[in-house]
Amino acid sequence: MVLISLIAFYPTLVLAEDVGSSPEVLGTSTAIFTAPEAISQGRALLGQYLNVYLGASAAYKFLNDPRLTLDTSVIRSGITGKGFDYFSADFGLTSSAATKDGLSYRAKNWAHFKKARAKYGVDSYYILGILRLETYFGNSSGKRSLPSTLYSIFVLDPARRNFAWRELAVFLDLAKTNGTDPFLVKSSSAGAYGIAQFIPSSVYNFAVDGSGDGKIDLFNDADAIMSVANYLNRNGWENGIDKKRAIYAYNHDNGYVSAVLAYAENIKQIIEK
Repeated sequence: MVLISLIAFYPTLVLAEDVGSSPEVLGTSTAIFTAPEAISQGRALLGQYLNVYLGASAAYKFLNDPRLTLDTSVIRSGITGKGFDYFSADFGLTSSAATKDGLSYRAKNWAHFKKARAKYGVDSYYILGILRLETYFGNSSGKRSLPSTLYSIFVLDPARRNFAWRELAVFLDLAKTNGTDPFLVKSSSAGAYGIAQFIPSSVYNFAVDGSGDGKIDLFNDADAIMSVANYLNRNGWENGIDKKRAIYAYNHDNGYVSAVLAYAENIKQIIEK
């Protein structure tokens, strides 16, 4: 496992080409970065990073895998979700169907929710709220190739190049450690994956083996539930004293926080009435 080397390697390598902080880059039309020359330059730069990090042979294999594709939609679809109306009728946050599905998911996975409460102090209602918003309890966890998504962000969006490189490097290490084919993992347009929609660095920092099978799989209900609880616990939950701060750490959007709390309270009222 080479994740430890990332701590020393990442800052030096990425800061040598810190285009993301440049005002000129941030203000430049994204159309410029889809030009053939810009794509070639971005791909070459990633190749340099991968050569140092993985070795020339592994870097060549990754960059020339036929499953690695360039997706220009990440430029327009990988935007912040801030401002999304979680309370709209179309989203149906606390609709009868969404409420019924949440109660069903809770009942089905009650043993895992109970364990999460005992170990991390996080009630099931709030974990449910997060999973409702993120993937509707695993029903919509993303259809994009995760490696191709991060590769595309790196090549096409210099303002997010540091983010893409960090997440790709961590993800490739995780895949190697777990013996997983990285191209089989599907994600959102931002590179988040699993029922809980963790980006790779969050998987490394907060994901846990909730099922006890010796591996972490965020497409597994037990692992997802326990990982969300661990994330909240380590970001200020303190037995629910500061719920808002912990949920805000999960997604830096006040609307998201309000929606998670609204869904949680809806379920709580039904359960505890």
